[in-house]
Amino acid sequence: MKRNLSSIPVTDTIRATLGFCLGGCIMLAVVHIFTVNSYDFDNIQRGIRLILSGVNPWAVETRIPDFYNPPFSVLFLWHMIFASPKVYIVLGGALLFAFVFYHKAWVGLAWFGTNSFLWMVASGGIDMFVIGAGLILLIAADRSKKEWLRLLLRVLAYGFLLIKPQGGMLILAFYILICRDWKGTLVSI
Repeated sequence: MKRNLSSIPVTDTIRATLGFCLGGCIMLAVVHIFTVNSYDFDNIQRGIRLILSGVNPWAVETRIPDFYNPPFSVLFLWHMIFASPKVYIVLGGALLFAFVFYHKAWVGLAWFGTNSFLWMVASGGIDMFVIGAGLILLIAADRSKKEWLRLLLRVLAYGFLLIKPQGGMLILAFYILICRDWKGTLVSI
């Protein structure tokens, strides 16, 4: 029996799915144990609601304090109006777990035990979600066989990563320089 189980190949997709499921379970426990502040999430949610209703959240008359997301963020975050910050923290953590498992970068799991991870959970922001979704979309783009799908997935990934430019810009710069993705860069501009 042992010989039979060891002969089953573990593909990258299976490993990433396992990471997503394990990360989801761990993150569910984390959001129930630790306090999650919803100020940042509520701020972004309010801004997206205003944009969807045709109101400018950056104008002086309707300005939302601490709303700094770019206008295109509504294309990627419209679904935030239906969920809570805990849902996005769980999804973001699960996506980052999937990324670590996909690349077999086990040392990356150590980040989930740091103060910066606890701060991200406590702040209730969407950072882990947009970075995790962007990284998974980049993996999907690299695995795609069709050129048009590869380009579309990269442009979507760039959009997700640029919602939070303080972290996403560095990831994008490295990805574009390493993969020499000039076409995806031009299309996304």
